[in-house]
Amino acid sequence: MEYEEDDMLMLSGIQHYMFCPRQWALIHLEQQWDENRLTAEGQLLHRHVDNPSYRQKNGDTITLRSVHIASRSLGLYGITDALELIPSDIP
Repeated sequence: MEYEEDDMLMLSGIQHYMFCPRQWALIHLEQQWDENRLTAEGQLLHRHVDNPSYRQKNGDTITLRSVHIASRSLGLYGITDALELIPSDIP
């Protein structure tokens, strides 16, 4: 099955729902968002995560930030916090 663009779910919505279904509804259904101390702290903690030019290399592993991803077969789309590229022996 392939999902149409209008039927796909945002990955961040899953995280919001798992944290608090009410928060999810306010953000994703009512389009309401209030900044508070916790959200401000979260933005500070994620300052590198949201920067696509911030990359890390640890041995053979490369970590990319803020990568846009989508899967029509899963019906999901979003932006990753971190995407690890790990060498594989599979041809």
